[in-house]
Amino acid sequence: MKYIFALIFILAACAVEQDAAVVEEAAIVEEVTIIEESAAKGVFPFEFSALDINGNIVTHDDLPEREFFFVYLWATWCGACVVALPLLGELYEEFNDRVGFLGLLLDLENEGAERLITDAGATFPHIERDANSELATKLNTGFVPSAGLFRADGSLIGGAPLRGTRQYRLVIETALGI
Repeated sequence: MKYIFALIFILAACAVEQDAAVVEEAAIVEEVTIIEESAAKGVFPFEFSALDINGNIVTHDDLPEREFFFVYLWATWCGACVVALPLLGELYEEFNDRVGFLGLLLDLENEGAERLITDAGATFPHIERDANSELATKLNTGFVPSAGLFRADGSLIGGAPLRGTRQYRLVIETALGI
């Protein structure tokens, strides 16, 4: 009998957690759906000049004009960050004609960073995290990975950084009206 109650409790807890995830995704869709259809293309809204993982100087002017910009804050020593890189490679491949991508890397000098990025197909520019303090502050959750989808005017879609990788595709597709 004791085991039956334990099983019922565990199943109920799982159902509540799943409901919370559904509610969270619904809230994201609702917030992002407010985006106007005719979002204007623009330049990256945060000025910076920084070295990329190859030692080249990259500036905000080097990024293409886009409606939206996806920024990913990560580190090579963060397992969750590295696991998310192939998803970012897929998103980059699929949406780079409409969304600009930029990686902010905490440990830019790490020799393994270039290999991780290349292997994952996340070959968009990756620069040092502190290249622009305003941008880093907007993505600062105290944790990595952290990401955000910005409009060309610099406003963060959804009002807060994204912490879960399952939200990345959802936010991009909803913003693009897909």
